[in-house]
Amino acid sequence: MNEEHIESLRNYSAWLCHAAGLKCPSISLTPDNDIYVSWRNEEHRLFSVHFLPNGDARFVIFAPDQEHPTKQVRVCGATATTALLETVAPYGVLDWILEGGQGR
Repeated sequence: MNEEHIESLRNYSAWLCHAAGLKCPSISLTPDNDIYVSWRNEEHRLFSVHFLPNGDARFVIFAPDQEHPTKQVRVCGATATTALLETVAPYGVLDWILEGGQGR
């Protein structure tokens, strides 16, 4: 593992300190050996994050569309890991990734 791969792990570790109270995600490595985490639940919800070595994160959200029950909202983006929770909060992600389902 080279220094670049270690930076993805550091980025994830630093984010964990900022994001207290998370449910345990599924954790894997990308083909580039970056950290990739996912939360899924029985209500067809998915939140996945790819922690990049440069301090950024790419994310994807799949969630039911509240106004159109037969449809699904799909959102993807990239942000600094320090802004990740605030960026995804409007999509209700915090309700299913935090212990107790409490949004911030």
